Amino acid sequence: MAGKPGQRPSKHGISRRTVIIGLVSLGVATTAGITLYTLAQTGVFPPSPALFTYRGHSAEVTSVAWCPDGKRIVSTSYDSTAQVWEPLTGKQFVIFRGHNGVVQDAAWSPDGSRIASCGGVTVQIWDENKGNVFLTYQGHTQPVNAVAWSPDGKRIASASGYIPTGTTDNTVQVFDATTGNNAYTYTGHSGPVTGVTWSPDGKYLSSSSVDKTVQIWRAP
Repeated sequence: MAGKPGQRPSKHGISRRTVIIGLVSLGVATTAGITLYTLAQTGVFPPSPALFTYRGHSAEVTSVAWCPDGKRIVSTSYDSTAQVWEPLTGKQFVIFRGHNGVVQDAAWSPDGSRIASCGGVTVQIWDENKGNVFLTYQGHTQPVNAVAWSPDGKRIASASGYIPTGTTDNTVQVFDATTGNNAYTYTGHSGPVTGVTWSPDGKYLSSSSVDKTVQIWRAP
């Protein structure tokens, strides 16, 4: 059947305009796919706006940790406090002032009822509702940099060492969370210990240090 006068028959029923649109769409999709793949590989994504900004501290904040049930956050600071507050509203529940000097780190007990925080040469264990102190651990001779609860909630590991100069107390100490009795002192690092964490099964600990190593060792 003949086409209308002046109309050029289309081969295979596909117009040139349709082909061009298809190629452009394919190019856009391919570029987008390559861009997303590149972002995924590099881990660099466009920044998302903050849902909430907490401004309760008066000095540099050193650490932050979520409560196991996700309803509260504890943050520590150079202002010598650890503060417990509600995500997205900033409602304060406790401002803990039991440390002298910088509070370096804090960790929740697995059941969310207690908090262990470290500042100066002590680790303080306190109630997350009122800030009442249950236990003060004083086994370190130099500033404590990090603290971590065992998964069963029975023990705490604390990491020590004065970072600017280095000290002889470059240790991780594991102690009973109820009595404060020392169960083990790890001395494998040659420099201040900056972090410590338990394996999920509680059988091992890993510790990081200024000595440029991460060491994994069996829990006592």
